[in-house]
Amino acid sequence: NAWLSVPHNMVSKDADFVYNSWLDATKDGTLVEEGIKAWLAVPDNMVSKDAGFVYQSWLDATKERTLVEEGIKAWLALFSEDTESDYIYRAWLEAHGAPALVMGPAIRWLHANRDKQEAVFVTKFLCKQSALPIQAIKNILHWCRAFPDNEDSLWRLTGLDQHLQRDVAEDFCETCETVISKVMTKEHIGHVTNNQVITAIFYLISSSQRTPSIKQRTNKLLVKWLLYPKSYGEIQPFPRSQKRPYILRVSELLDTGMLDINRDRDAMQRFLIWVNNWLPERKEEVRNIVTKLSRKYPASGLWEIVNFR
Repeated sequence: NAWLSVPHNMVSKDADFVYNSWLDATKDGTLVEEGIKAWLAVPDNMVSKDAGFVYQSWLDATKERTLVEEGIKAWLALFSEDTESDYIYRAWLEAHGAPALVMGPAIRWLHANRDKQEAVFVTKFLCKQSALPIQAIKNILHWCRAFPDNEDSLWRLTGLDQHLQRDVAEDFCETCETVISKVMTKEHIGHVTNNQVITAIFYLISSSQRTPSIKQRTNKLLVKWLLYPKSYGEIQPFPRSQKRPYILRVSELLDTGMLDINRDRDAMQRFLIWVNNWLPERKEEVRNIVTKLSRKYPASGLWEIVNFR
């Protein structure tokens, strides 16, 4: 109180350290609100590099946005691509600030920082947006390829579904190959990871139909995944991957000899156990396909796994 009662102290260049320390320690902005307001009224303070920490501390402590909104706009115009600026995006969004305020800066930030593990939060935010430049989508996929071991890479792949009808099929295919190949080096995977891979491959199946080279790469990746001992099996499938194109693509693999009903029986068995766990109405949509396959590729006790009763 005594320190803040001195006008020069309140607006001095170094006052940000006092405001940050107080907010971080107490999570209470009442005592320092007027001081911060006066400090930000000084133009050089508002757009100083250290102002970013004041904005973050204020938002984290109070979730109140009005005091810092204009300052953040001005600050991001200067520092949007700075490596550590992602803490501003996180603080603003976690305070339920309008995404539009940080959308453009976050897109620029990701382009400059797509090779950094710390981009994980910005990629998550951008994946959820309905309108993204193609380069931003490619930058998200680049991040996934750079960090295939990061568990969030699969979340990003499955979170981009609304953007995959655009000109990113090559990037998406390469990213699926990289990330899923890394998953297949693991001895154990959980049901969620299994479903995420299955869903990513379904998106790849859907987006590869018009490009023969990508379709062939998709088929090779699907075969690798089918042969992976931990794939499919007794899990509850995500509804978004319970679709006819999946069965049709496996049918193609059998027709072309990339899969063999006898040699790859274990893989087919895991796959059909997974299909059997589909929702009844989704299973009914593929009854004719499964029936035709059972006649074309007879295998005792295999096709009967899918129960249509």
